[in-house]
Amino acid sequence: MKAIDKVRAALRELGEATRPQLAAATGLSLVSCNQAMAELCRLGEAQEMGIVPSGGGRPVLQYRLNARHAYTAYFKAERRAALISVSLEVCDLNGTCLHAYQAEFAYLGKESLDAWLDSCRISHKLHRISLEIPPDILPAGLETHLESRYHCPARILNTADALADHEEDTLTLYIQQGQNPVCTLRRGGSHIHSGPLGLLPLPASWLTLDYSDHTLVEEMLARLITMLACTLAPSRFVLFADFWTPRLIKRVHFNVSSKLQQDSLRLHFHHISPAHAAAKLRDFACKA
Repeated sequence: MKAIDKVRAALRELGEATRPQLAAATGLSLVSCNQAMAELCRLGEAQEMGIVPSGGGRPVLQYRLNARHAYTAYFKAERRAALISVSLEVCDLNGTCLHAYQAEFAYLGKESLDAWLDSCRISHKLHRISLEIPPDILPAGLETHLESRYHCPARILNTADALADHEEDTLTLYIQQGQNPVCTLRRGGSHIHSGPLGLLPLPASWLTLDYSDHTLVEEMLARLITMLACTLAPSRFVLFADFWTPRLIKRVHFNVSSKLQQDSLRLHFHHISPAHAAAKLRDFACKA
């Protein structure tokens, strides 16, 4: 990856940063980082935000991406009865929606999708395309197809990506009732996410699970956490759902400790509603 691409990606993740902070985040020398930052400013992709203290040294300039220089696209598809409902938002880098499009398809194929995208007449220079599409309706090779069409990265997202923090070796797990859980692992400075965790050898299906049966819910969660702990070896779990109770949390802790025969695995439970989780995902997908 070129120095300018590394600096651009680091600035996108940090939001605002100084050149020394960008050098530390990218592993580049300060000279290389200064050159890349100067080029981004010359192109209009980044802008100066003012001078900030540097922690004892000389004050330094802080930068951020120019929100109006490039745009993101957030493509969402979901099955509704016999049809597939799709929506597309074109946003600036601050996440402000500039244009929104909607359509329905009997079948989501690349040819029919191309015809619809042509009718949308997207004239903006896209910085990134984020996709929220269930695997059962995702056309094969869609990311590569969209990257070739719009000359920008396209990525599949899940809700765990939007909820994840930046602590290294943290696995974020999101469980929504009626759906398969999804997770993402922070490792090596980036997030590695999963598809839906529905094919694991568990005693019941997440899609039809009765969440009022806390005994079964406890066992499903404990087995899932144990399998992820054994295969991915994170040092910390962060779990998001809307059904936590103090008693269920205590039982999951005990069950996992018994299965792993250790009590050192850090489990953190957070309550979040499906509506709030969806808003977090949309925000994450649209912003730089």
